[in-house]
Amino acid sequence: MDDRQLKSSGLKEVVLWALGKRRRFHVEGHSMRPLLKEGETVLVDPSRPPNRHDIVVARDPRAPVRLIVKRIEVVKKGKYRLKGINPFCESVHESIDGIERKDILGTVTSK
Repeated sequence: MDDRQLKSSGLKEVVLWALGKRRRFHVEGHSMRPLLKEGETVLVDPSRPPNRHDIVVARDPRAPVRLIVKRIEVVKKGKYRLKGINPFCESVHESIDGIERKDILGTVTSK
């Protein structure tokens, strides 16, 4: 999913959330601007397999209790490399390597 395909939560997404088919997360930080802004809410599909270029919510391997929202940059040998998209954010220049599938909580479907 590229930046132009991330849609606003419509009735269908809200109903799926109410039925427990989506999870809701709040965005913190600026690494995903301009697509996602700090304080926005995203809906995540935990059953959708993550693919390259998808935006996902994952456990941060540097601090596993912390969750991060990033784009999948590379998938190699069953491991994922995640990265932010904001070129003006210092943390966007670092990739987070070695994310396992079990640490990806779901794919962002809408905001």
